[in-house]
Amino acid sequence: MIFDDDSHRYVEVFPRMSVWLTIGQTKFKEDVVDGLEKTPQAFIGLHESKNFSKLIVQVAKD
Repeated sequence: MIFDDDSHRYVEVFPRMSVWLTIGQTKFKEDVVDGLEKTPQAFIGLHESKNFSKLIVQVAKD
């Protein structure tokens, strides 16, 4: 659910999502790009639908 589109349902969804996250029922998909120098290409990929979910640019391992 994208809350920008369905913000009126937040009160309904939040308690359920909290339980799902706690018991590990909800999984996240992330695209991780290593290195700040790859940010421009990663950003272009967002606009070309080359990622499947959240995009993270990892600038350091720590």
